Amino acid sequence: MKTACSILLLIFCTTAMAQTFNEVTGTDSGSNITSGDFNTFYGDSTGARVTSGSRNTLIGYAAGRTVTTQEELVAIGYFAGYSNTSGFDNTFIGYEAGRRNTTGGDNVFIGFKAGYFNNGTDNTFIGAESGENNTTGLDNTFIGEEAGFSNTTGDDNTFIGQDAGANISSGSDNTFIGSSSGGFASGVPESNGTGYRNTGLGNQSLADLKLGHHNTGLGDSAGTDVNEGIYNTFVGAASGVATEFADYNTFIGAQSGWDNNRTNNTTDANHNTYVGFSAGFSNREGQFNVGMGSLADFDNTNRSNAIFIGYDITASNNNIIGLGNRAFADGQYSISLGHDHDVRGQNSQMIGYLGNMSDNADYSVGIGDRVDIEENDVVGIGRSVDIDNQFAIAIGSTTVAQNDGAIVLGYNASSTDPNALLPTNNIAIGVNANVQGLNAVAIGNAATAINDNTLVLGGATNSLSVGIGTDAPDALASLDLGDTNKGILFNRLTDAQITTLETSLTTAHKGLALYDATNDVFQVWDGTAWQSATNTDAQELSLNGSNLGITNSMNTVDLSPLTTDLETRVTALENRTVSSTGDMTPLLFNYQSVIRDTDGNPIKNDAVDVRIAVREDGVTGTIVYNEEHSLTSSEYGVLSLQVGGGTLISGDMATITWGDHEYYLEVSLDAAQSGTFTSLSTTQLLSVPYALHARSADFITGSSGTTSGMRAAKSVENLEIQELKNQVKALQAQMQELISSKK
Repeated sequence: MKTACSILLLIFCTTAMAQTFNEVTGTDSGSNITSGDFNTFYGDSTGARVTSGSRNTLIGYAAGRTVTTQEELVAIGYFAGYSNTSGFDNTFIGYEAGRRNTTGGDNVFIGFKAGYFNNGTDNTFIGAESGENNTTGLDNTFIGEEAGFSNTTGDDNTFIGQDAGANISSGSDNTFIGSSSGGFASGVPESNGTGYRNTGLGNQSLADLKLGHHNTGLGDSAGTDVNEGIYNTFVGAASGVATEFADYNTFIGAQSGWDNNRTNNTTDANHNTYVGFSAGFSNREGQFNVGMGSLADFDNTNRSNAIFIGYDITASNNNIIGLGNRAFADGQYSISLGHDHDVRGQNSQMIGYLGNMSDNADYSVGIGDRVDIEENDVVGIGRSVDIDNQFAIAIGSTTVAQNDGAIVLGYNASSTDPNALLPTNNIAIGVNANVQGLNAVAIGNAATAINDNTLVLGGATNSLSVGIGTDAPDALASLDLGDTNKGILFNRLTDAQITTLETSLTTAHKGLALYDATNDVFQVWDGTAWQSATNTDAQELSLNGSNLGITNSMNTVDLSPLTTDLETRVTALENRTVSSTGDMTPLLFNYQSVIRDTDGNPIKNDAVDVRIAVREDGVTGTIVYNEEHSLTSSEYGVLSLQVGGGTLISGDMATITWGDHEYYLEVSLDAAQSGTFTSLSTTQLLSVPYALHARSADFITGSSGTTSGMRAAKSVENLEIQELKNQVKALQAQMQELISSKK
């Protein structure tokens, strides 16, 4: 058929050959078409073997030359689609594009030798030599010069960019976007890459990847050296650039994880997470690290199990946790939280701005602004706390602990050592409290304990009233003991111990008291010697002639100066004394008590009624006297009254025979003044009222005389009585001396 035919002639010729709209140009082009329709062939030998194939477009020398019955092939370029025999729905554009494809279908190859060896289906290769070596790989998209160059059987890959994915031969499900992303890092493509499910985005991202899988590199040169590593994520320019064999790392930020796996070991540099510019830059072999913040880094190439977060923070050891800008964390197993920390002690914790822990501060805790800890096993809490020694605790702003084992609590409280005596284990509690002595304790505002083994409460400046068993200690008492079921145990020393103690006593210790355990007596130091309060119930007096002695003592008292003519003088005094009819002994004696409510609290400043009863021969004996008082308790709950001075109910105080019976005093209270009384106590009267017995006792007898004579006699008698009293006092003094000398 001639191409120069007119339209009418062309229609005539087509019809005559039973063909429709075939357009062929070139030597041997479409020369074997028998029944194929709608074909367009331009170029020498294009479609030379087509017989029944239809809707094919073949342009270029030998393009689609071996096609016979295939349809809808587009092959444009020298030898484009040359070998396509049974391939379908392919588009090959470019020099030798898809040249060796025989059976693959639904492919689009555009570019010099694009898809040259392909027999796979559903591939799109755009770019010179893109997908050139693909044979049976399916569903791949390669865009860019030499993109997917080495792929042979890999499926579902997307490579965009010059040399993108050029190392992958059989790997699948990879996405590489960017020049040399996923291939050609060395300039020479590998041919046996099997890596799969990797994603690289950026110039040379994952460029050296060969066997690794599930890696992600986003950014220029991100993870560029990854070869066999798996499950790594690199985001940022040059992030993880040295990681080749390490796994499970996450680096986010330009140059983050820069040196990771630089030594190319296959057993370390795993499981690291660095976020921030140059974060984790220096570490090469360490693993299990978490670093976040711009310039957050190590000062060593092999650190593991470190967590460090903050701008320019430095992790200087394994197993540390640091949080804060410009912090330095060196102590292994330490935790530091706050800006500008310097923590070097192991197993230590520091929280607060500008915290400092020396390399000796192991097992220590610091919390607060500018805490400074220099030694081990200490706790410092507060602003500007300063601890220089071990085993110390300092809590409170500006507290200072300069001694081992010190405990300091309170603003500006301190344990100091001004004389370099190295005291230990002392305690200061309170604002401005200070302690300096060994084992000393200072408690209170500005309390100071300088001496060893001392306890200071309040101190000289702010003295305290200490209450035990009471919520309201008396303001005038240093110690107020309110317990009603306890007593006081004094220091109990033997004679030998007392003698040893005495060698250290001076006049400054006057008033020091103790209990003499050998002789069962209290001793009080009077500045030069011990004074005792002897338990006379346990001693007996003996008289040998005129010498008076006492048990447990070798000393005696010569009573002869006192006893000479004593009996004669007493007899004469009796003979001159007459019975007195004007006795003035008052029928009264004092009683005082504290009243309390059911909770044991004093009833203060309250009006109450009190009933006093005197019972004879027992707590339930006959009431021989009864009276009532209306009183008001004091501010301390104290009631004071005179028995015999109340409103009489029954009985007569003057008729009580005190010397013939035992008498008991019953006290009843009507706190509400309602007329109903409650018995509080019934106790035996031991001594006070018995002064009244002298009133009813037999008087010393004597002859009666005139009033003036009686006065004169009484005057002489009074002088003699006074002299006798003086002599008795002298006797008492000597007896006391005897008793005291018992020790």
